[in-house]
Amino acid sequence: MVPRPRFIGTAPAVLSRREGVALVLARDWSGPARPGRATHGGSAVNVAGARPDLAAHEKAVRSSLEQVVAQLSAVLGERLVAYIGGVTEARAVREWGSGERAIRDPRVPPRLRLGLQLAAMLSDWGDPPDVVQAWFQGVNPQLDDRVPAQLLREGELSEVGPALLEAARAFLIGG
Repeated sequence: MVPRPRFIGTAPAVLSRREGVALVLARDWSGPARPGRATHGGSAVNVAGARPDLAAHEKAVRSSLEQVVAQLSAVLGERLVAYIGGVTEARAVREWGSGERAIRDPRVPPRLRLGLQLAAMLSDWGDPPDVVQAWFQGVNPQLDDRVPAQLLREGELSEVGPALLEAARAFLIGG
């Protein structure tokens, strides 16, 4: 039997158990410990994937717009990225990704960044691109049976952004 890890700081909420490893979400950690860090048998271990939303957020924020488009296209495909970006041609997405064409609508880059954050959360957790695509295109009970890609395309980001992130987190823990 594997001993249960002891956690540094305040008690974390257990998110999920994949392959026998407890994944945690910590709200407050003391000292130099980082979220997802626990002690096991007296030695510190990093519990990978504890906050996939933080790594995904950093990826979306630090990437150039061309990188955002390229990375999002690699996971979702150009047609779905075109839909989210409000264009009809996948060629526009390729040109955005290469820097050949500027995105004219100022509302689109934040939508693409949030799209990358969501896609990275799901794919970095281990879900293959077809599962991530299905999540974006499917009716989602966490979103009152609305489609994430449509919300991302048409919704006000200040309203739909938190709901989309919450739905992605719920999907990660099997909710």
